[in-house]
Amino acid sequence: MKLTTIALALTATLGATAATADAFTIIPDQEVNSVVELGLVKSITGGTVEIRDFRLGTAGDVLGMTSVSAGANTDVRVNVGQEPLGDVLAVLLDANGNPVAEYEIDVVR
Repeated sequence: MKLTTIALALTATLGATAATADAFTIIPDQEVNSVVELGLVKSITGGTVEIRDFRLGTAGDVLGMTSVSAGANTDVRVNVGQEPLGDVLAVLLDANGNPVAEYEIDVVR
């Protein structure tokens, strides 16, 4: 009985944490386009999403950015100006500019 209570309390705590965490949802591969579609982005404090060049497997130049509000942001899209030359990295920055989540996006050429 005690073990079950502890397990339920731990599950509830972890579930609440996951629901409020900064995160990207699953982002599908992107066709070559000047707009990167991110779908749902969750942010605790609000902040900025940067799209960075990721052709060489490391975060490169910022190609585009957009602001997000605290909470769930649906249909987030970032204009990168021109078609990316390869894969990109989405980086979520909190209200203080600290990176809190990232997601590698495959760009299909």
